[in-house]
Amino acid sequence: MNVSLARLGAAAAAGGGLCSVLLGLDHLAEPDGGPLSTVGYLGRGLLLPVAIIAIAVLCRPRSASLATTGAVLGVLSSLVQVAILLLNLTGVGDFFESPAGPASLLGLLVGLLLLGIACLRARALPVWAGVGVLLGVVLSGVPVYGEIAFGLLYVAIGWAMSRRAAPAVVPAVS
Repeated sequence: MNVSLARLGAAAAAGGGLCSVLLGLDHLAEPDGGPLSTVGYLGRGLLLPVAIIAIAVLCRPRSASLATTGAVLGVLSSLVQVAILLLNLTGVGDFFESPAGPASLLGLLVGLLLLGIACLRARALPVWAGVGVLLGVVLSGVPVYGEIAFGLLYVAIGWAMSRRAAPAVVPAVS
């Protein structure tokens, strides 16, 4: 795998995870969402697709169809959610009134589920990271504390991806 893509994916996973933690903490302080909610939603929605793509590229050699399908569903669903959020901010639409809102949530859940299975089958990351991608499906449905746990999990997955991206030490030949 391209080392720079792995590093970018690791940074995006950690950044998206931190945005999710920020979002959960903001919802903890203000249940209806405070000023940081928008930043958290946008940051997570824009950074996690990059992480999803990097995870899928890691998994492709051994689980191409699952990784690709999961990544396409996850990325498109996440970007649809960002678009709906931007429409909400401009006053054009409402997330829960739009049929694209629940459909994008379902697409993201199915995409992460497929990507988690691909990650476990490919053994591209440590087993706990593959299980973590699967757990993200469950955690994303739990308000506040689930968002915080989801974020911390993706920070850890970013760390695992960065360890994978570290260049191997090759002994010098004399």
